[in-house]
Amino acid sequence: SQTVVVGGLWNCQSAVRKADFISALASHYSFDFLALTETWIPPQNTATPAALSSSYTFSHSPRESGRGGGTVSVTSPINLFIIVIYRPTGPLGNFLDEMDTLLSVFPSDSTPLTVLGDFNLPSDKLHSSGLLNSFSLSFKSCPPTHKEGNVLDLVFTHPSPATDMTVTPLHISDHHLVSFSITLPVLPKRNSQHLSLIRRNLHSISPSSVASCTLSSLPDHESFSSLPLDSATDTLLSSLSSTMDLLCPLSTIRRKNSSPAPWLSDVLRNNRRELRSAARKWKKSKLNTDLISYRMLLSKFSLDVTSTKTSFYKEKLETSAQDPRKLHNIFSSLLNPPAPPSPSSLTAKDFAFFYTEKIERICQTFTSLPTSPTSHNQHSATPSLTQLSTVAAEEVLQITRSCNPTTCLLDPIPSAMLQTISPDLLPFITTVINGSMDGLVTFQLPLRKPGSSPS
Repeated sequence: SQTVVVGGLWNCQSAVRKADFISALASHYSFDFLALTETWIPPQNTATPAALSSSYTFSHSPRESGRGGGTVSVTSPINLFIIVIYRPTGPLGNFLDEMDTLLSVFPSDSTPLTVLGDFNLPSDKLHSSGLLNSFSLSFKSCPPTHKEGNVLDLVFTHPSPATDMTVTPLHISDHHLVSFSITLPVLPKRNSQHLSLIRRNLHSISPSSVASCTLSSLPDHESFSSLPLDSATDTLLSSLSSTMDLLCPLSTIRRKNSSPAPWLSDVLRNNRRELRSAARKWKKSKLNTDLISYRMLLSKFSLDVTSTKTSFYKEKLETSAQDPRKLHNIFSSLLNPPAPPSPSSLTAKDFAFFYTEKIERICQTFTSLPTSPTSHNQHSATPSLTQLSTVAAEEVLQITRSCNPTTCLLDPIPSAMLQTISPDLLPFITTVINGSMDGLVTFQLPLRKPGSSPS
C-alpha cells in the first residue's frame, strides 16, 4: 500500500521571532514535515527550538559559518531520507562536487529521498551538470518562489516525483512557502497495540442511571442480607460490572501521537478553520483579492497565537509563583527543547548491579548502635482484640467518600462513580463490610505431612 506525505519548504529568514507563526503554519497546512532555511538560530538560543518542538519534532544543528543544512531520517510508518540545503549567494565554486559527495553517502536502492532547500541558483544549472540524472532525482517545476520572480527554492525527489506543487506568498519573508505531496510506500505495520487505548466514555452516562440500573439487578435488601458473604459480595460486584457494560461498554480508541497544544483555544480553532477556508478559496480562484484576504487572515492568526500563548503562560506562571518545582518545569519546557529518546544499551544485569551497589552504599552509611540489655520481665500489658464491632451505615458512607478515588482495570466500577452513587447502595455495601467483620481466625496453624492422620 501507499500513502501521501505532505511536505513544505520555506526560507523563513530568521525563526527567532517567528516560532509561533511557523508552528501555526505547519499545523494549518497539516504538514508531515517542514524544511526551514536561514533560521538564524544561534547556539546559545534554546528557547526558539523549544517553541518549535511544541507540536513537531524539531531538528536543528547551528553552524557558526552560516552555511550548510541538515539531514533527517524518517523510519516509521514510512522510510524516507530528507536533505535540507542552503547555498549562500555567490559563485558556484565546488558546490556541485560537494553535493555529489553528499548524495553518494545515501543508499542507491529504492529508498525514498527528498533533497530540498534554498539553492540560490537556477534549476537549469543542476540539470545541465548531470548530477540529477546520476542519482535518479526528479524535479517538479513550480512558479517563482521569491518575490522578485526567481525560482530559488527547489525540491528534488526519488523515486516518485513531487505532486500538487503550490507556492504561497507570505507577508514576513521575501521567499514564498512551497508545499508539495509525495507518494511513498507504507512499511509493513508493526504491533500497534501501544497505539490503541481501551476506555469507557464515562461522560455519556449519569450517576443516577448507574444507581437505578444497579439497584434493579440486585435482590431486595432482606434477601441480600441472608446470602453468604461470598455470594453477597459476588452479587454486588457482578451487578456493578454488568451495569457498566450495559450503559458504558468498553471501547477501543486510537491514541494520538501527540497531545494538542494546551493553549489552543476554541477561538483559535475557529480562526484556523476560517484561514483554511480562505486558503482553499485562493488556491481555487488564484485571484489577487483572495490572496490579500488570505494573507490578512494569516497575519491575524499569527498575532492571535502569540497573544494566546502569552496570556496562557502568564497565567500559568502566576498560579505557580509559590511552587518552585512547577516554575522550574515550566521554564525548562520553554527554554530547553525535549531531547530525543536515545536507544538504551543497558541490560538486566546492569540494572541489578546498579541496585546492588546502591544498597551497599546505603548500608555503609549506617553506624552500629550499642544495644542495651532489655529485661524480658518489663513488658506493658497490651489489650487483646477478641472481636471486631460492626460499623454504622453513616460511618461507611463517610469512609467511602473520604478515600482517594484511585482506580485500576480490575475494579468493576470507577472509584469516583462508586463514591457518587454510594448513598443509593449504602445498605448493600454496609452488609458486605459488616459480614467481613465476622469470622474465626486460628492463632496457631498445625503443620503436618501430606497423607498423615488429621489427628
